[in-house]
Amino acid sequence: MFPSVTLSFNLAPGVALGDAVEQIDKVRRELNVPFTVQVLFRARHRSPGSLATMLVLIARNDLAVYIVMG
Repeated sequence: MFPSVTLSFNLAPGVALGDAVEQIDKVRRELNVPFTVQVLFRARHRSPGSLATMLVLIARNDLAVYIVMG
């Protein structure tokens, strides 16, 4: 029922997430964003090789199912 906006960003190489959050807070203060506007941060981490790990887990799961059913 309330309007919502999602913004996403990537960090430049060598920039810490804490520094980026401080800059965002600084800009919010400069723009006088009202306190009724909520800002939430959620991190998404994509680890390399996660697909390979998932395939191994699926294969182990299938093997376990066949052993139990057998």
